[in-house]
Amino acid sequence: MRLKSTHQKFENKLFLNYKEILYFLAFLLLLGSINVSISYYNYLDFKSKNIQDIEAKVISQYIKTKNERSYFVLKLDSPHHGVFYTTSREDLKDITNRDLSLKGITKNVTFKDYISTFYVPSFLLKIGQNSPNAIDRFGQKIASMHEHEHTKELFLALFLAKPISKDLREQINLLGISHLIAISGFHLGVIVFVIFWLLIYPYRFLQQRYFSYRNSYFDITTIAIIFSFFYLYIVDFVPSLLRAFSMLFFGFLLYIRGVRILSFTFLLTVVLALLALKPSLVFSIGFILSVCGVFYIYLIIHHLKDRSNLEIFLAINSLLYFLMLPIVHFYFDPFSPYQILSIPLTVLFSAFYPLEIFLHLISFGGVLDSYILELISLPKSSIPLSISIYFLIFFLLLSIISIFSKKSFLLLICFSLIYWFKGLYKFTSIIGVG
Repeated sequence: MRLKSTHQKFENKLFLNYKEILYFLAFLLLLGSINVSISYYNYLDFKSKNIQDIEAKVISQYIKTKNERSYFVLKLDSPHHGVFYTTSREDLKDITNRDLSLKGITKNVTFKDYISTFYVPSFLLKIGQNSPNAIDRFGQKIASMHEHEHTKELFLALFLAKPISKDLREQINLLGISHLIAISGFHLGVIVFVIFWLLIYPYRFLQQRYFSYRNSYFDITTIAIIFSFFYLYIVDFVPSLLRAFSMLFFGFLLYIRGVRILSFTFLLTVVLALLALKPSLVFSIGFILSVCGVFYIYLIIHHLKDRSNLEIFLAINSLLYFLMLPIVHFYFDPFSPYQILSIPLTVLFSAFYPLEIFLHLISFGGVLDSYILELISLPKSSIPLSISIYFLIFFLLLSIISIFSKKSFLLLICFSLIYWFKGLYKFTSIIGVG
């Protein structure tokens, strides 16, 4: 079956006329203004004292060295002020998941910092007892199946969106698989697919006998969406997963009404709605990369819709890496030839992810650890490869033009490939082939 025949089933438009578009944009503008105003009010309250009492929970803790002096960096989550960083030169033990009482110096925190992720100098008043909740205990169960710290961190990130250490993050970046570790729409798609195929046959067995009037696709998809929301709640509404769930939920509602959801209008609508609901997402790198990734998937499907599903699948998994490369390197500049392994690893991940879920459920989560550690350790060196803001703007404008022009789409692919070969040439010149 080809995607073209599937698209012909959906004739209803998301917006019937320009008036509906204007009403929708006006509503989002009002909603966004209200949310920004609420955030600004909270910011003024936060800044009302130069030294503010803050209650927070430690998300992660690591050591950083500067001018030959070491200190702890603490990533904290406050129910009133969101995620922020502080430092401590005290000789701290591992206080991850502990509740802290501290006094933060708010003088240099700007509003932009406050609604994204900010840093405050502070001094600790009290470290609470380690009282893990059900999710923390589940995380401890996952960690207990692994001996090496890197695999512990990797699977806690993979299943519970926990932060990873700097050295592991650098190795993952050099393999080009950050998108596989950071929970996003890719993971949600695999989860929904697994739920669907686990339930479809037993459901139909019961449906034929007891409730033949029901629609199996509707019911099972509804179950998958409920499970997905519960998972989103568990991982504390990670921005990239929030984007994916929103597209899943609203896409399903529109799909059953006959509206085509594989459209740029749908993607833009969901993105604007999320930004209105949570304006701080505009500063989230994870959210930005997630949206760009979906955009390029849509762009590939848009230009290859007359091809077979297999050809589109192969095109997405091969072209997406190159198309995302300039955008990723605007934020993260390390380059290694091993990053091209992202292409086959992304294909294999569709089987690896559900397999690891199963292995962890039966307490055999560490079976493949030796192979994972060997893969992670492959890149030995890297070079900085960044792009200018001017080239990024040009690349993004060309991406938008590519919606309407296949020649521009081909040119976009050429620029992406040239950028990768430029990195490879620079790497071999500096590091050498070996």
